Formats: sequence, structure tokens, C-alpha cells
Amino acid sequence: MSMRDATSRERRNAPKTAWLTENIGFKALSVLFAVLLWYMVNFTGSAEVVVSAPVKFEKIPENYDLLWESANSVSITLSGQKRVIKSLAPDAVSVAVDLSRAKPGESFHQVATGNLILPPDVQTLKITPNVIRVHLEEIISRKLAVRPNIVGEPRKGWAVAGVDLTPESVIVSGVKRFIVGEHEIHTEPINIDGISRDTTFTVKLDTAGGGYRLTADKASVTVRVKPRAGQAVKRY
Repeated sequence: MSMRDATSRERRNAPKTAWLTENIGFKALSVLFAVLLWYMVNFTGSAEVVVSAPVKFEKIPENYDLLWESANSVSITLSGQKRVIKSLAPDAVSVAVDLSRAKPGESFHQVATGNLILPPDVQTLKITPNVIRVHLEEIISRKLAVRPNIVGEPRKGWAVAGVDLTPESVIVSGVKRFIVGEHEIHTEPINIDGISRDTTFTVKLDTAGGGYRLTADKASVTVRVKPRAGQAVKRY
């Protein structure tokens, strides 16, 4: 038997796990290199991400209200380790705009790094928009008379004799420009079609488009009817 045949037979008869110990130094070095590469990618490699952050308007002066704003969110480009960037929660970033020194009317507010609420180990590269325009209005209170909005007709042969309502007036609070010229507030429509006896309705007050705050948002309206005696139906 030749030397080559003997060596081949030894290799065939060697344990199947012998490959684990062959070139062990080279294999250990390969594993170490792979671990280092993973560490470099995940812990030292940097990444960028663009997030949309909600804007919180804080410290609005007393007796003033935020009528509108040019933006309620901003786009922020962030940079940091890939591990940190990948693990960012959707609500991890927000913007706080301090309105404590804002005056009535229109004002402009810079959005900078100091306005941002960020997780640690994250840097800000860009903010868009970096200026937000807001409009504050004075809030006033005023007493308004309640007026029932009656639609329809009583049963044939009957007429409206009168209307009683509670409350007869409410205190309304809201933006000055919306209230200053108002003297009354109406109820939502009250349909009296076909009634032939005194009927009480509970209805909401109509604040559509007003942005009001009310001391009461409903009214109790009693519509009194009587047999018609030739007179026209009285309107309210």
C-alpha cells in the first residue's frame, strides 16, 4: 500500500467532526472578524431618517385662543447610529412651541433644536418648515338670548299659541370676532308638523361654525297650541 492510499484511508476513517478542529486558528479569526463587522455596522455605523413630528402649542396666554396655525407637524431629518435610528418609535419625536409671549393677531415662531423632544444619541440635521405662523384671538363672554327655530305646522285647525323655553339665555364664550356682533343663538330646527296639543321638545343649540363654549348646550322648548279661530299662525 502506498503512502497516499494510507493517508486517504485515515481521512475516510476519521471522525465526522474532525473538520471542526482543522485550521481552528483561521476559523476563529473568521468568526471574530464577522462579530467585529456586525458590531461596526450596528453600533458604529450611522444612518439618517426623516420623521413627521407633531407640533404642540404650549403656554397659550390666558383669555386667548389659537385660531389657526400654518403647520401642525414638521418634517425632521435625524442622524444617529443605525441601531438607534432603526429602533425609533413613531411617537419618539415631537415639537413644543412656547406661545407665552405671543400677542393677539399673527406671529411667527422659529422651530429649532431647542423646540424638539428627541430620544438620546440622535442629532437633528434639518427641520421643515423651520418657522410656524400662528394667529391668536381674544376670548370674550357674552349673554345671548335663545331663540327657538320652529318649522312645520300644527294639525289642521290648530295654531301656535305661544312658546316657552328654558333657558331663555345662555352665557357664550369664544373668539371675540365671532361673538362681538351676536345677540342671540338659535336652537336646532324643531319640527311641529301635526301636533294638536302642547308639546315639549329638548333640542341642542345651534353652534355650527361658531366655536362657542356655552353654559348650556340644550334647551327645553314647549310649543303651546290652540284651536284656530281664523287668525294666522304666529311665527317665532
